[in-house]
Amino acid sequence: MERTPRPGRYGLRVLQPMINLTYTADQNNRLVSRRLHHMLGIGFSDGSTAIIFYNRKFERLDNPFTLQGVVVPVGSYRFGDWRFMYNSNQARRVYSSVSYAPQTFFDGTRTDWSISVGFRATSRLSTEGQVARNEVDLAGGSFTADLASFKIDYALSPTMTLRTLTQYNSLTDEWSTSARLNYIYRPGSDIYFVYDELRRDGPGLEWVRDRRLLLKFTYLLSR
Repeated sequence: MERTPRPGRYGLRVLQPMINLTYTADQNNRLVSRRLHHMLGIGFSDGSTAIIFYNRKFERLDNPFTLQGVVVPVGSYRFGDWRFMYNSNQARRVYSSVSYAPQTFFDGTRTDWSISVGFRATSRLSTEGQVARNEVDLAGGSFTADLASFKIDYALSPTMTLRTLTQYNSLTDEWSTSARLNYIYRPGSDIYFVYDELRRDGPGLEWVRDRRLLLKFTYLLSR
């Protein structure tokens, strides 16, 4: 269920409240998972947006599973999560986004947050950096995961663009780099040159590197 009021005052441009229910049962009509999703999206007159949502969840585990060495045991779990997000006007030269999500998580808690900042240096060149953290605290143990990324987009011409993405994952101690050159040789048809590199550090690894170079293309059949 969703409605879209347009207040037009107090700096508010549009409100987008929404609620929906997801219900999953097995072949014996036994409840496996359920999610009741409440959301409020807010559009401001300056082009920025905010989103607030809350999920009430039920999960039934018939088998244990492991998260980063922490075992989540069999059982029925009821938990919920909040998420607060704010995005400045993404059309501006400098823009940013922040997200904060405190939540209960199976037999413990989880807190996620992220911050990103983008900069459009010219009409052709833009960059964006992001840092994110996931803090998980369960009955069987806890862990923290940090992820950092940096992206560069450059338009060489109206038909050729270059994108690079570098990421670091603290859990795996891995650096990954990807570069993609996209050439549109005709409308709807593209050629992609892709270079990927993964570097891992750890006992006995000594910066092991995996590299690959790909060539991909698409062709739109004319009618």
